[in-house]
Parts: sequence; structure tokens; C-alpha cells
Amino acid sequence: MFEKPIILSWTQHTLADLERIKQTYPIWKTVDIFERQLGEFFVITHPDVVGSEEYEQIKAVYVKKWLAGQEKHLAGAWVYFSWSGVLLHMLDESEYTTLRTNRNRNLITQEEQEVLRNSCVAFVGLSVGSNIAVSLSYSGIANTMKLADFDTLDTSNLNRVKAPLEQVGLQKAEMTARLIYESNPFADLVCFLDKITTKNLTDITSNPRPSLIFEIMDSFEIKIHLRRLARAEKIPVIMVTNLGDRVLLDVERYDLNPQTEFFNGRAGNVPDEMLAHPDISAEDKHAYAVALAGVEHIPARAQESVKEIGKSLIGRPQLMSTVTTASGLCVYLAKQILLGNSVSGSWLVDFDKIFRPGSPFFI
Repeated sequence: MFEKPIILSWTQHTLADLERIKQTYPIWKTVDIFERQLGEFFVITHPDVVGSEEYEQIKAVYVKKWLAGQEKHLAGAWVYFSWSGVLLHMLDESEYTTLRTNRNRNLITQEEQEVLRNSCVAFVGLSVGSNIAVSLSYSGIANTMKLADFDTLDTSNLNRVKAPLEQVGLQKAEMTARLIYESNPFADLVCFLDKITTKNLTDITSNPRPSLIFEIMDSFEIKIHLRRLARAEKIPVIMVTNLGDRVLLDVERYDLNPQTEFFNGRAGNVPDEMLAHPDISAEDKHAYAVALAGVEHIPARAQESVKEIGKSLIGRPQLMSTVTTASGLCVYLAKQILLGNSVSGSWLVDFDKIFRPGSPFFI
């Protein structure tokens, strides 16, 4: 069963509540970063005194004043992570959010950061999607996320998915949630641990309604039905396809134009064919995968790999370098969409073309 951190806040709980946690749950490690974070918070809110002769004195007065009237041991927040047995003492949500997003300042305005943080983003598929979700969270984007994937983490996923070995066998949605909670325990995450079907797909687009959906999964039928729902609900969809040393990005803006063609029209009549003939062979599925990506966009090695799935390969090869790059690009695209910009269309990012003499990017 999916578990969330237990959070005790100084505004709502007492020392007795903290003692109850200690007596009720197994605690393998207690970590106290509260006063260190409080010192960091002082620095970012008083940058003008850093380096001055009075710095330490002013800081000490600030910390003492902040703690005045509070029981020190319940100041800030205490967070218990059941999966690791860690009890963590840290800043409460408001101060922690300010501290955690401080280095975004000016590159992202305070007003923009608030819009981004209050957004809801959904993920259907959490191999590559896990990296994107965690990257969004680290960027202070989408404090509310909907994470959907019934599959479990395999050791072979670790060539592109960031997770400790001890989590092999854990469902990817829960794995992703843990990664996010461990850097932001105040996140509001909804996990879908059952297999996504046409019947439960509406749960992803319903309350809380996402402002954006990342679709990175293998089921062609679900890809199409998800887009039908997104079109009806006017929710933009981003699809990421990793092709060797290339990244294909599709941004489908059903919020701006409900008549937007699925996959930005690149797939032609493939979506209709697939729904008309759902019981297709493995070979046909591979052919559809090539059609969706566009055969001209797929490197020769990747095309050969597709032919070998089920023969010498168990799945489509992907590289961490490409997945990591795609994650960064997706954070940029999400930021643009959530802030109201009209970015849309398809892009092929080809590393070989970028990193060569004479490239338009060569300076």
C-alpha cells in the first residue's frame, strides 16, 4: 500500500504528538537539520549582512528571536519516512519552500514560482517519466502530481532510472513518490498503482484536474484513449521518445486548439487503424512504434534494435544520457506551458547534429 510521510508541524502538533510517533513507529535514524536550515534561511533573507563583522551576532539574535515562544524540539516540522525509518527535523513548509527555491530567483520570478508550484501535473508511465517528475519537483514545479504506472522496477531499468538497488521490485509509482517525498515531504502526490485501462483512465484527468499530462508509455491503445480524454478536457500532452542519441518531443496543445491532431498529425491514420484492430501482432506493434516516431527520425542502430525485440532483445534500448537530457527539456517545456506560453509542435533533438563543427549551435 502506498505510504506518505507523517508530518508534525509546530503550528498543529505538540511534543506529546512527537513522543507518540517515537513510541509507535520503528525509528532507525534521527536526523536534525533544523537549526542549520534556519541559519540558511537567515542568509537568504539577510544577504546584505553576510560577510559583515556583525554577521554572527545578528544571526544569533535572529535565531533566538525565531525560536522565542516555541518549544525548541517542536519548532519547524518533524517528518517520519516509514520506508526508511528516518525521523527528520526540518523547517516547516513555508520557510522550506522559500529556502528550496531561492536559487531559482530572478531566473523565475516569485509570482511565476508560485504559479508553477501550485500547478498539478500528471504522469502516465514512470520509467523516463520518473526522471521528469523528480526534475520538476526539484525545480519547485507542480507540488501536486498524479503518478500512474502499475509496473515494477527491474534491475535493467537502472541504466536510465535513478533508484537504489533495494527498490528493485517496488512499483515505479511508489519509487517515484519516495524520491520526491525525500526532497519535498510536503508534496501532494496521488499514485495510481493499478494497470491503466480505458475504464480507469478518467481518474487521471479528473479531480484534481492536471494542467499538463506527460505520456511516456508503451500501450498504443492507452496513448490514443488518453489523447481523446485530454482533447475533451482541453489538457495539453507532452510525449517524449528517446531514440538512441536523439530525443523526439511532442507537445500537443489540446488546451489551445481542441482540433489538434494526435501526435501533431505525424502518425497519419495509425491511431484509427490501431483502435479498429486492437488485437495486433508484436510485429505490427513495432511497425506502429516506428510510424509514431517517424522512420526518418530513428537512427539506424535504433531501427535495428526494434527488429530484435523478442529475439535477441527483451525491450527497446535507451540511454541515461538521452533520458537525462530529455528530462531537462521537459522541465523547460512544462514551465513554458504552465506560465501560459503557447509553445506547441514537435522537435527532434539530435546530439550528433548539435555537436559537430559547422553546427548552428557551434560557437
